[in-house]
Amino acid sequence: MRILAETVVGILLTLLLTLLVTGALVSIDNPDPAGAFFGEGPALVFGAFWIGLVLWGILVVIGNVLHRNRRPGARVLHNLLAALVAGILTLIVYIVIGATAGGWGLLIVGIVLVPTIAFLVGAAVAIPLTHLVLFRPRTTAAPPAATASSARPR
Repeated sequence: MRILAETVVGILLTLLLTLLVTGALVSIDNPDPAGAFFGEGPALVFGAFWIGLVLWGILVVIGNVLHRNRRPGARVLHNLLAALVAGILTLIVYIVIGATAGGWGLLIVGIVLVPTIAFLVGAAVAIPLTHLVLFRPRTTAAPPAATASSARPR
């Protein structure tokens, strides 16, 4: 049950940080910063980066289940690599779409770069925070040291 909670918190915290960073980036030098932060930021993340979010969510669930009995470092590494793969594959999809569209088609790659960078920043902060701080690894108590009185006689 702990791994399920760890997975859900990691995904939600990464999504929240991605929305915050994207909202901050799109509200820079905007005449309506609040509208950009709450309207255009989430629309950009869920409209342009949905491919990466879905792929990353699937990879995180699979990786956390497979690495549930290993150290948290294995889950952190897997989730960060999954975030990088999801970001790169999303960019590749939009590069192909932009290249086949012609004209200003590659402008969409520049637009998708904003939520991709925000997602990678959010994942780089949220994943270690979730696995190493919020769900701190359980420490096992060391067995008590053997004393002279409890030793077996020869």
